[in-house]
Amino acid sequence: MCFLNNEGFSNHATPEGYLDQCYRGQTEPEHAWTPITVAGGAVTTIPAHLVRGAIVEGAVTDTSGQPVAGVEVVAYSSSDSAFATTAADGTYTAIGLTTGTYAICFSAAAYQTQCYKNASFSNPRQVNIRQNTIRTGFDAVLQPAS
Repeated sequence: MCFLNNEGFSNHATPEGYLDQCYRGQTEPEHAWTPITVAGGAVTTIPAHLVRGAIVEGAVTDTSGQPVAGVEVVAYSSSDSAFATTAADGTYTAIGLTTGTYAICFSAAAYQTQCYKNASFSNPRQVNIRQNTIRTGFDAVLQPAS
């Protein structure tokens, strides 16, 4: 959720995994908002329906099948992105994505940077993601750096 006080300062208080959104569906804090006047000391209740972003999950291994920890994973589109880091078992979870077409890429020291399905970073394979869904199986086998 986002708030803007009369001095123009904004505050976001969106729980992890939910999409940023504002009152009456307004999404950009920099644009005109619907003002709500609250008298000093008063409490005003504003109903809100938060929308969950998409969740993307996968695992990263090396060419011998061993999990690779510490891999930086980014899922990105022309208007959104989410980042994750692989755990000791090689798994990752990227959360809070809006509906769109994304590239999912992997980067780690001692390995070649690559994207989903062994695509290059300069020509990544695009995948369709819908908010409020969980997509699994975005795995990678990292090749050693040359």
